[in-house]
Amino acid sequence: MKALSRRQFLMGLAGATGATLVACAPKTVIVEKEKIIKETVVVKEEVEKKVMVTRGEPSWTPPDLSGQEWLMWGLQYDLHIEAYERLAKRFEELTGAKATIEPQAWPIENNIITGMATGLVPDACCIMGKQIAPLIDQEAIESLDEMYNAIGCDINTWFGPVGLQAYQYGGKTYGVPTEGNCVSGVSNVRLDFVEEAGAEALWPPLNGKDGFRGFEDMFELAQALQKVDKDGNVTRWGMSSEGWDNRDLFGIMRTLGRDWWDPESRTFGLDTDEATEALYLLAYKPIWELGIEAHMAQGAEDSMMASKVALANGNVTMPPTGRGEGIPIDSCVYPSAIPGRDALFVGEGGWGFIVPSQAHHKDIGIEFMKFLSTYEGNKLYCQIYGGITSAVLSVNNDDELFPRDTLVGDAMRRAGIAQARTVYYGSGYGNPSEMEGISTAAVEKVRIGEATPKEALKEAQGLLEEMLARWDAAH
Repeated sequence: MKALSRRQFLMGLAGATGATLVACAPKTVIVEKEKIIKETVVVKEEVEKKVMVTRGEPSWTPPDLSGQEWLMWGLQYDLHIEAYERLAKRFEELTGAKATIEPQAWPIENNIITGMATGLVPDACCIMGKQIAPLIDQEAIESLDEMYNAIGCDINTWFGPVGLQAYQYGGKTYGVPTEGNCVSGVSNVRLDFVEEAGAEALWPPLNGKDGFRGFEDMFELAQALQKVDKDGNVTRWGMSSEGWDNRDLFGIMRTLGRDWWDPESRTFGLDTDEATEALYLLAYKPIWELGIEAHMAQGAEDSMMASKVALANGNVTMPPTGRGEGIPIDSCVYPSAIPGRDALFVGEGGWGFIVPSQAHHKDIGIEFMKFLSTYEGNKLYCQIYGGITSAVLSVNNDDELFPRDTLVGDAMRRAGIAQARTVYYGSGYGNPSEMEGISTAAVEKVRIGEATPKEALKEAQGLLEEMLARWDAAH
């Protein structure tokens, strides 16, 4: 099991909340003492069996599964395991079914495929949507469309697009998303650095705005926050976008009107003017023209926590992370490449749950999927990291998870705005991990000065086309 750092440990504690139970109306019973005790027990049982209900929520009545046991797999990582335990405990309260949790090393999809040969597969498994393509090829997981119909879930309005689309292949939906990943949709800033520089007027939330009007506004703030010593050496860079490079690139392209991948024509769009403009804004201009960013060789969030940069693009969990370490970090919506027009984003999906086709207790796995589809089930998962954007759009306005008029609560609500504008980066082109490596390398070459945006993207386009050819030959 992966050991927790101090930051990760505090993140798990910060903002953690318990499941909310729906109270029953009090009863007035004028009978003998034993009868009152009996009635009190009944009322308590009714409370424990109720599932919190919100407007538009799928309808699920917990079945009685008392005495039954089932197996859950998920990532071998402390904060994930805590989330699985929260979910399993509440599911047992509602149904009586007791889970055994067996954490798995990455990549989880390989473990499921291996387990199929030995007859050892879980009844439900937490896995990123982008990992399930090989499982679908092997017919290793269940389509959940019938389940969603049974609980009356309008998946296209209940879930945000990026979380849901990561589990959709060939017109079918294969999982319940729990995270609404929008790492390309937020900009994070150290508020202590903003105050130190007297730059409050340049940070949108301090002026009642959800995000930057355009890239020039973000660049202006980064310039104001950068620190230089008396010899002209930079001691703190204005900004960094490292770590989520390809998501940022694809999102800027989408705002400019060009998708990085067109599943209809099955073509890539990296050899276009829109892609070149996107990479120019993402890396070339801030590094080579403005000098407010440098190649840090580490993720923007780690650079921010180490006080190497003042503004970090990406990673939606930065505000609760900062809270855990006593560092004030705020988030706003990432800037639009077209000022005055809402920015659009592209993400990698996120974590969610699936049911293997060879599960021994598939019926329990399906009931657990129904629970996860509810407001309460999704909210329980999203207490992870001290609070993360949910795949269920309405959960992102939850007053308990994200308290209003608090730094972290308001920051995460703005992340929810970005999440609603984020789509999954798609499928059908090949291996997502290989694609990420190719597109991220293009940004890296620009960042370190090995290529211009146009040169780097032309090379990436060729490599993606080779990847697609291999994919088609294998399918």
